[in-house]
Amino acid sequence: MLVMDENRNFNISPEYIRQLEWMVRRDRNHPSIMLWSVFNEEPMQGTEQGYEMVRKMSAVVKVLDTTRPVTAAMKGGLFAPLNVSKAVDVVGFNYHIQSYDRFHQQNPDMKMTSSKDVSAFQVRGGYSSDRNKHILNAYDKENASWGSTHRAGWKAVAERPFVAGCFVWTGFDYRGESTPFTWPSASSFFGIMDLCGFPKTAYWIHQAQWRNDINVLQLVPHWNWPKD
Repeated sequence: MLVMDENRNFNISPEYIRQLEWMVRRDRNHPSIMLWSVFNEEPMQGTEQGYEMVRKMSAVVKVLDTTRPVTAAMKGGLFAPLNVSKAVDVVGFNYHIQSYDRFHQQNPDMKMTSSKDVSAFQVRGGYSSDRNKHILNAYDKENASWGSTHRAGWKAVAERPFVAGCFVWTGFDYRGESTPFTWPSASSFFGIMDLCGFPKTAYWIHQAQWRNDINVLQLVPHWNWPKD
């Protein structure tokens, strides 16, 4: 498993720098770590102040570990005159698949990855959406307004050799952030697998996309779907 180890607090006060250093010291001997991320979707990402903060945080990380690149998970500010992409080794894109080509054309030498991707909705075993019952079909046709389907998210990466890969939001459903429904739903609908770890259709879609060592065939929904 490859891990992007992400700093939670975007702050360069002495206490938060100490916490960033602690994270790197704690995890730097784990071979699974491939990227250090200094923030996730911070409002200052497209400002000079944000750039200076990330420049300092990146330097702090590199004092402790020079073997992995530093990234930041950006959801805006990518085309501001001075933004945090100028202060990292790998530019992280949260959902902005529509910006891949433009950014690469303007910055052909910058390394890029999708640091948060997809945000598609599925309910395991649900093959007809019924919003009154909080059921969303598992055909990979439902997604949040800011994201994409599983197929579209990976297609955007697979067709562009300059984008390293993607982190799908999310691997599992999780309690909280119930989207697009509220109570009585109490968990998310984003997962490739449900709360119990049972695979949704997205699981098989990604196996077909990513695995070359096996043949993947999954019938959806099943053999005996009623004719009516």
